[in-house]
Amino acid sequence: MEGYRPNASGGPAGPGYDAAAGAHGGRSANNGDFVNGTASAPVNLGSAGNFAWGGGAIKISASGAITINGQMNTNAQNGGRNGAGGSVWLIAGTLFGGSTGQIQANGGSGVDSGGGYTGGGGGRIAIDAGTYSYTGTYECKGGLGSGTAAAGTLVLPSGVDLTVSKEIGFPPGTTTLGNLVVTGTGKILAHG
Repeated sequence: MEGYRPNASGGPAGPGYDAAAGAHGGRSANNGDFVNGTASAPVNLGSAGNFAWGGGAIKISASGAITINGQMNTNAQNGGRNGAGGSVWLIAGTLFGGSTGQIQANGGSGVDSGGGYTGGGGGRIAIDAGTYSYTGTYECKGGLGSGTAAAGTLVLPSGVDLTVSKEIGFPPGTTTLGNLVVTGTGKILAHG
């Protein structure tokens, strides 16, 4: 499912004016600090940019296990005044997945045919699992362009290990992790 369609309104945090990008969990590159949705229960579609779709929304609830060894994404469309990443909300008894697993809600990046390029805000990812055995990656980065947008938010079960190699955001309050490793290219933002 795609997010909001491109136009000047584009959803709850759409551009509101010509030549702007959409926001969601993170602000867009040129749309101020306006974000929307909730970090712990994300269901919003990604707001559109003026020329690109926002990301969709995935919510899966399983009393047993969810296994992710491939890619699950609600990334926004690339192509100029970019859309915001969408939502991924997984609720499971157990979350499994190996190093090939990828869960993404990235903002759009890139240049449109008219030469405009502003990054869309990152989306929102929330994981609610009784048992956590996932070693794949998470991405909710802001899109790149003439201005780089902010990362969206990531909410994980308390006490899990996390390696950050891209830009991610944590919502306000305390995030309790087991082990945290931030690599040379990793960055953590604290926001709503």
